[in-house]
Amino acid sequence: MSSLREERGFALPLTILVITVMTMLIASAHVRSRADRVIAESSGATVTAFAVAQSGLHRYLAYYDSIKVRPTDGDSLRINVPSGYADVRAYKVQSPADTMDPELFIVRSTGVLIEPTRGLEPQAQRTVAQFAHWSVAATGIRAAYTAANGITAVSYTH
Repeated sequence: MSSLREERGFALPLTILVITVMTMLIASAHVRSRADRVIAESSGATVTAFAVAQSGLHRYLAYYDSIKVRPTDGDSLRINVPSGYADVRAYKVQSPADTMDPELFIVRSTGVLIEPTRGLEPQAQRTVAQFAHWSVAATGIRAAYTAANGITAVSYTH
């Protein structure tokens, strides 16, 4: 009979212990899966911010190539893209003695990702940089035309 008295009331504490351990395991699994989801979303936002920064850098270089002038030292430009904007700055690294020689710049672009559904705060930010040479083009342009009456003329301009 004494063995029955020692085991009396053992089932309820054991059940409470098992339920407590199971609850802690489920809660920790939920927290871990939530953390993994946040990390995955953040890495996707970082990749998009990198693309915004690269796009801004390329558009800046194309803009100055199209107008055929060198940027000034410390020149900055904000380039808007559908998923955010890129702040691009150009810093002169090396200035040549001759004005016809190319100048060396470092161009830095910071891409900022903004998703309107998540508010006005930036979701991610990424910075890229590239060295660039800008030179003044001094090449002669050759042109030729043929007249409607068959006379051919060649013109050289410098």
